Amino acid sequence: MTDPANGIYQYAYDANGNLTSVIYLDGKARTYHYNEAAYTSGASLPNALTGITDENGIRFATYTYDAQGRAVVTEHAGGVERYVLGYSVDGSNTMVTDPLNSQYTHHFQTILGVAKSTGQSQPAGSGCSAASSAITYGANGNAASRADFNGNKTCYAYDLARNLEIARVEGLSSGSSCPGDLFSYTPAANSSERKILTEWHANFRLPIKITEAGKETGFGYDSYGNVTQHQIKDTVTNDTRTWTTGYLYHASIPGVILQKTEDGPRTDVSDVTTTNYFAPDATCAGGHKGCRAQVSNITNALGHVTQITRYNAHGQPEEIIDPNGLTTVLTYDARQRLLSRTVGTEITGHQYDNAGQLKKIILPDNSFLSYTYDAAHRLTDMADNLGNRVHYTLDAMGNRTKEELFDPLNNLTQTRQCEFDALSRLWKDTGAQSQITQYRYDAQGNLKQTSDPLLHTVAHQFDALNRLTQTIDPANGHTRQERDALDQITRVSDPRDIATTYTYNGFGDVIQEVSVDRGTTAYTYDSGGNLKTMLDARGIMHTYSWDALNRPTQRTHSTPPAGVAATAAISWSYDTGPNGIGRLIGMTDESGSTGFSYDPCGRLLTKTQTAKIVSGNGNAINYTQALSYQYDSAGRVSQTTYPSGMQISTSYGADGRPSEICVNGNLLLGNIVYQPFGAPKSWTWGNGQTHIRSFDQDGQLKTHPVGSDTRTLTYDAASRIINTADTNNPAYNRSYDYDALDRLTSQSDNSGFKLWGYDANSNRAQAQFGATGYPYTIASTSNRLQTVAGPVMKTYNYDASGNPLSDGATTFTWNAAGKLLSTVKNGKTHVYRYNALDQRISKNGPLSPNFFFFYDPAGQLIGEYKDNAATTTPTDDWLVRQETVWLEDIPVAVIKKPTATGPIQVYFIHTDHLNTTRVIVDQGNTIVWR
Repeated sequence: MTDPANGIYQYAYDANGNLTSVIYLDGKARTYHYNEAAYTSGASLPNALTGITDENGIRFATYTYDAQGRAVVTEHAGGVERYVLGYSVDGSNTMVTDPLNSQYTHHFQTILGVAKSTGQSQPAGSGCSAASSAITYGANGNAASRADFNGNKTCYAYDLARNLEIARVEGLSSGSSCPGDLFSYTPAANSSERKILTEWHANFRLPIKITEAGKETGFGYDSYGNVTQHQIKDTVTNDTRTWTTGYLYHASIPGVILQKTEDGPRTDVSDVTTTNYFAPDATCAGGHKGCRAQVSNITNALGHVTQITRYNAHGQPEEIIDPNGLTTVLTYDARQRLLSRTVGTEITGHQYDNAGQLKKIILPDNSFLSYTYDAAHRLTDMADNLGNRVHYTLDAMGNRTKEELFDPLNNLTQTRQCEFDALSRLWKDTGAQSQITQYRYDAQGNLKQTSDPLLHTVAHQFDALNRLTQTIDPANGHTRQERDALDQITRVSDPRDIATTYTYNGFGDVIQEVSVDRGTTAYTYDSGGNLKTMLDARGIMHTYSWDALNRPTQRTHSTPPAGVAATAAISWSYDTGPNGIGRLIGMTDESGSTGFSYDPCGRLLTKTQTAKIVSGNGNAINYTQALSYQYDSAGRVSQTTYPSGMQISTSYGADGRPSEICVNGNLLLGNIVYQPFGAPKSWTWGNGQTHIRSFDQDGQLKTHPVGSDTRTLTYDAASRIINTADTNNPAYNRSYDYDALDRLTSQSDNSGFKLWGYDANSNRAQAQFGATGYPYTIASTSNRLQTVAGPVMKTYNYDASGNPLSDGATTFTWNAAGKLLSTVKNGKTHVYRYNALDQRISKNGPLSPNFFFFYDPAGQLIGEYKDNAATTTPTDDWLVRQETVWLEDIPVAVIKKPTATGPIQVYFIHTDHLNTTRVIVDQGNTIVWR
């Protein structure tokens, strides 16, 4: 056979006309075996496929037959994935033994000459007994009912002239009979039952209307059966959302689409997407026919065009140009497998073995991941180019029963074992310290119980539609969920039986939330399902605008009531500037404005933030800062310039991860080493000292530096820290206790103890520090904290949305957007401002400087800055209070600059298992903060 690219496939056949081999374009062959005596039970079965040898020369699959020519065994190399079939004499049952040696029985009934499945019997599993499913049929051979392994039933009715389903009732409880007239049946109140009606096209076997509780979905088709309209109707309000599709067909070749126009449901803007296709007689780049009838370009609702300019002869895209002009080039091997993806100067490569299994991915920085498979084509190992490796042990079904991570010296660094029940469901998860988590299921496979290594048990209950209805925690607290017929959660009650309710429209949008904790919130939506308005419990209306691509463009807030501060609108802008199409370009909000620029690959080049604040004399102060990035040829960040002008340069190791970080050309971190496929485990500071963190074989941080000390963490079987011990400073040793819900109940050290207690919903109910107690009072009908007793009584009050207004000593003011605007304590006011990402951008107080904050794209705080003049004088003379350098998600250094013209001061950060700062040391390793 000659393919469209003039490649030649060679096929060979035996005397019976059976395909015996295929030689592919790369010269590799796959071989098919027939009628091998060892696999035909002594019978001559000339056309029985008995095996397949793959392109690696390995017999991958073997099939065995009985003397009647029925398949009795199918397995892959090494005897894995082996299924054994047995047949009853009358053909009504087929017994299947799976690779785990579990036995299933499939039951059949012959109806109108066709064998129909009437159900299946399965063995017992973890948490459930042996069970059966069942299917019944009507006279025409249509399924009349189906019962799952829990016995929950679905019943069906049909148009017998066409044998098309016209009605179904789902969620009938075990043992229920099917209603006599499904079409007119009313589902029982306060049950899981629901009814779905379907109407069909007169000519096509395609639905034109599906009716569910509160919702109708309609479809229209053209003469070729292509969808021309899709409409959803809320049957309570009669509101509709409509999608329409138009087709331009070739004038002389019926059914060939040249253009497709999709008009979305928006009525306030034009949201039309147009897709053009190459004509069936188009001239394709390369002189072949591979581009014909393929997508040529797509124009979205804002006119942004994506082009697929070149295809190969097989119709695979080779060149794609995005709306910013960035070209992506794809190449393929002779067997049509992706070989490379080139974006700009960055190339990602793929390598395969003879059988087509992915063997290696080579990233643009030349780091790679390699993959190893067993003879049955199952992934068993993955390694990087440093020699870090993960090995998977598989059972006969292919489940991973053991996972092991090794470092380049082949030391085991992390491990986990799993056991699966007879139904191939995970039932035991064993950690490196032999700690066991167990799982139990119902017969349908719903997880009904989890027991942690300390035997704390969480139980789950499900309704007749297999939807979660209740969770019972180890302290016997019940969290309940109720759902409507469309599977939407309508009520959630916590373990104190305090409920939140939700109301939906027919499109699945929440239109009202009623909560005793945050009041009643009402929502409306535009015709595209985007949030249009939100009326919060304070009576403030939040109004949203969206562009034709359904991206937010503005959020405004109505005039607030007394005591609530007005706030500026939030706006977002897109698509302008170099490489800006499809990307966020700017935000304007109460904090000021933020701008973004990008390189051709869409990577952030600059983030420019202009923060505004009102000084003590009422003058407006605007402070503009910028964060910028440079990238190497592999697309990795090579240099970061902080708002102060400080430059962070990053070098990378062979694995593509940071190996060295410098500040203004001076070494900050070097010799960075990582856990296999994990977190950094050691490095050398710029002062020559080493920072070593060790991990246990569960991947948990075991030891880490705290100044000149090393802190050791001890975990219980449930992975909770129960002790911390410093090598040279026992004053910082701590012991911790927890309750069955993993809540911290005590902390003890050489200075005494602290105790905490909780209510059923995990609200803190009491605290005791030494001899001093602090009882908490929680409202009986909500989860709001009312008082905290103790040496100084605190009494809390809230606004209608649940924001605290006062604790008796401090008053809190919230703006119309629901953000904390100010705090007042002892007559002193501090004011805060936030950006559109809810990040705090500024803070100022009566006698303190104005503080500004800057975040990187990951949301990590990288800089804190303060005014270098009196707060009553607007100025652009700012000081760096501190800037923070990060190694991935770990803060590693604080850089201070006490004066505007003076040198920087570098301090090293020592973090804990949560990457929380615990100690900061100077260059001499002296602790300056803890």
